[in-house]
Amino acid sequence: SSEGAINDEEVFEINDFTVVTALESFIVGIEATVYSWGLGKGSCNGNRFALNRNVIASCKWDSKCAKLVFGDNNALNLAYFWPRNLDRLDDKRDSQDAPSSATTDGDYLTNAAKLLLATELDFCPGSIISSQFGVLEFLLLTPFDWSSDKVVNENQLQTILSAVNVALCTTECELPVFVQYGDGDRQLYFGVCQNHSVRTHFESVHLRCLQPAHSHLSGLLEIFTDKVNCELIDTSAVRVSIQVDYKLEESLDVIPHFSSTYAQINQTSTPNELFIGSTPRLPFGAASDILDVFYLHTMWPNMRQETVNENDVYSDLDPLTAPFWTASASFQEGSPCLMNLSLKTLLDTANGMEGKLHLSGILGVAAEGETLSAQAALSSLVQPQSISITNPTGIVVEESTAIPASEMSRWINAIFTEGERLEEASTFSVSKTTSEHTSFPGEVVKEKSPIPPKTPENEEPDDIKRVRKKCMMLLEHSKASSLNSLASRIGTALAYILCHHEAGTSAFAQLWSAVVKELRKRWENGDSLPGMETDTVPDLSMSLLQQKLQMLQSCINARARQHQMLDQKGSFSDASLFSNDEFYDAKEWLSEEDSDADTSDRGSDKLIDKSEKVPSKTAQPKGRLTSLAPLCLLNEPNVTMYEPVTQERCPMTEDMLERHVDALSFLGSAEARAKVHLDSLLSDMQSFKAANPGCVFEDFVRWHSPRDYVVDETTGKGSLSSRMSGENNAWMETWSEAMPIPVVLQKRLFNETKEAETVLQEFNRVTVADLVHLILPVVLNCATMQLIDECKPIVSLIGEKLEEACEKVSRYSRSQHPEDCLDALRELLIIESTIAKYNSLWTRFIAVDDSLENNDVAISHLTAFVRSLVLMSKRDPQENALSGGNSGNFRSVPVDGGVDGPLGMAIRKLFATDVRLRDDESPSLKQRISGGKKAITGRSTREQQMPPFHRRQYVFHWLGSRRGSAPRATPHRMYASLSRKEARLCVALTDDIVFH
Repeated sequence: SSEGAINDEEVFEINDFTVVTALESFIVGIEATVYSWGLGKGSCNGNRFALNRNVIASCKWDSKCAKLVFGDNNALNLAYFWPRNLDRLDDKRDSQDAPSSATTDGDYLTNAAKLLLATELDFCPGSIISSQFGVLEFLLLTPFDWSSDKVVNENQLQTILSAVNVALCTTECELPVFVQYGDGDRQLYFGVCQNHSVRTHFESVHLRCLQPAHSHLSGLLEIFTDKVNCELIDTSAVRVSIQVDYKLEESLDVIPHFSSTYAQINQTSTPNELFIGSTPRLPFGAASDILDVFYLHTMWPNMRQETVNENDVYSDLDPLTAPFWTASASFQEGSPCLMNLSLKTLLDTANGMEGKLHLSGILGVAAEGETLSAQAALSSLVQPQSISITNPTGIVVEESTAIPASEMSRWINAIFTEGERLEEASTFSVSKTTSEHTSFPGEVVKEKSPIPPKTPENEEPDDIKRVRKKCMMLLEHSKASSLNSLASRIGTALAYILCHHEAGTSAFAQLWSAVVKELRKRWENGDSLPGMETDTVPDLSMSLLQQKLQMLQSCINARARQHQMLDQKGSFSDASLFSNDEFYDAKEWLSEEDSDADTSDRGSDKLIDKSEKVPSKTAQPKGRLTSLAPLCLLNEPNVTMYEPVTQERCPMTEDMLERHVDALSFLGSAEARAKVHLDSLLSDMQSFKAANPGCVFEDFVRWHSPRDYVVDETTGKGSLSSRMSGENNAWMETWSEAMPIPVVLQKRLFNETKEAETVLQEFNRVTVADLVHLILPVVLNCATMQLIDECKPIVSLIGEKLEEACEKVSRYSRSQHPEDCLDALRELLIIESTIAKYNSLWTRFIAVDDSLENNDVAISHLTAFVRSLVLMSKRDPQENALSGGNSGNFRSVPVDGGVDGPLGMAIRKLFATDVRLRDDESPSLKQRISGGKKAITGRSTREQQMPPFHRRQYVFHWLGSRRGSAPRATPHRMYASLSRKEARLCVALTDDIVFH
């Protein structure tokens, strides 16, 4: 109808103005985050810290962050930063407790605004925002995704700052909030901070350069006064702090030196230099110069601007007249280190294709590269010859000559040097290395230089003794070897050859072959291995390599005792005649070749009549050792029982024990497993019967297992225990079969020839990977001990890391797990890198100033100074994101004694070697380090000069009313940084927003 049509025309759209916009959502997000962090209303303790310049110099930062959505497709990261090692001031504390430079009489100011006058925060390191704007606690908005969320135009910036202003008003948060503008490397920040009375604006300018008229103190003061916009400003009330930075430019060409010393070992350096002192040494230190930049900072803090004159034609800023000197250093992170490279090369070789190669196969390639011919392989068949036990195939392998014979002889002599000769060789190597320095720390950045002084152990500080003791306790639990053992020297030499010889695995295989030949030579000649005792047996708590060497020494000892007894047999008494070291080899070899051990054992029994199994009372006793009085034979109460001479048990290495256990697990019954252990029992029974004619089984039990012979306390009569008297008792059966055979006529339990040949043949058959895994626990242990010796000057920096490394090295030696090895390598790299940083700086200072070496006080100050430089150079990931990189300030260390102190003089001499000051005749830093030219004695004119400055920094402070009409004064601050590549201005201006 017509009425319905009219009603339809009256329908109109209703606009809902309660819909939340994107900007409002962003503001709500800021407010919610501020409230959740407890920074809103009632939290007025922000930026109230006890200011101490020394603490601020090493300030550490904590942070938390949250993601905020901005617009439809963008997001910002809101982070909250605060210093964690500065003490906060309580609200009740009087203002007089704070440093005078940071206080004003007005409570109307925000805490951040009060800090604008704090000269303690001038050139604050660690935080570029603190350095540029003088605040310690703040919020920072940065792009969540730098590729798409950057703030790149003025509209975005002003929109975000407007949202921040609204959020600060709503939450009553007094912390400053900054927004990062543009690319991250520009370090441009804008921000605001406010309360109900004042508002502080933070602004930045980043240019390639300023106008010449504004590139000095006078011009910057004009900019500051113009920015404050106060016609009545008293410039004499402006305080200024100035810092001028100098950067050392000295390039060291260390690559050729590195190649000639470490990549080729056929130079004048001797292999003995690897075995200096009590610990075999690996190449150590940075592979290239690890020092990136060394800075000197000269400072004139908190001066009246009228006391300094600097313009475009004249400057009072002479670094030699600066009241304060500080220094800082930065190092190349991730720089490779020689010891770590050596250890990683071992692992990489074992895990690569070369690891599967047999060392004998590598040596089977002739010098010309031809493989063994079929004729050589079949030569033992077409040309019959006597079979050698040590080389049954008769094949003569032609070895490669990666290492010349003369050089190989030097290596073998160095590895197998023992006793006094080792001490003499070490003494010679120390004296030679002191002059040539081919194996001491820092040698890759010098050809000759002093090393950090090593303190004798009895004069070590308590902290070093504590760390050393803890580390030694941890390493005692590692399955490695003693420090200067033969295994340690073999492992170190092999690691050195594999990593630093140009032939690589060929030289590695050749050296191992020479080591095995020397071991065989010593076995065949009866010469003991270095460091081994005459009673050496395999120690299962040591590495497998050490155990096998101990087994070989056990074989050498057994053969030596056997030969000694045979040579002196005619003059021995009866007890000595039947020593356990006297054997007949013929029957031994015949029985060893038989596959049935029982048959061979019983075969030896056929030489004696069956009736002799029961010892006759009238038989002549043989093989007595000592009397067991008052014990007497049960059947002959008047005859004393004697302990017989018995055979030594066969020593076993770890892998032999594993094979033995595996063999037992395959036996079907307990009786079968028990019979395996009866060989030694049978030998003891035979020896006992020979030494005690007329004895019975009970007599043997009384001697061999006294607990199995039970004596009745009432009657005094004894009887066998239930274990020994049961049916089918293995002991009784063995006793019934045992004959009275003295040890000299028995089958040997320990065949030293067989076991020695087994060890040597296993050494000959190893692959590259097998050998690496054999020596790796030993090499890691030596590397850790080397680090313990090297880290003494900086033990306070890396003591905890060193203990962690020792624990992980010990864990790997027991587990042999690859992940444990990688964990240990990572810890060792951190320690080695830190020591290399210390040595890099130490070397430079000692090289340019010889007078430091003769001054104990100066050496002590230099040690502490260099240690502090290394410590201050460390940055955690959080600090790296906040420091601002090269645009910020590095953590610096005060130079004790100032310009004319020992450290100051050393720094001046160091900068005198700068390439921009050096003439053709003056020695460069490299020449001073290498000893190519002697330093000029006396005070050089170059030491009165400094190279051109790297950067000048200025901080202006002023307290006053900006526009002259406001009765309350507010603080203002401007930071300026001028270098040859950029210019940066950062201002913090505070307005009184209360209408008067």
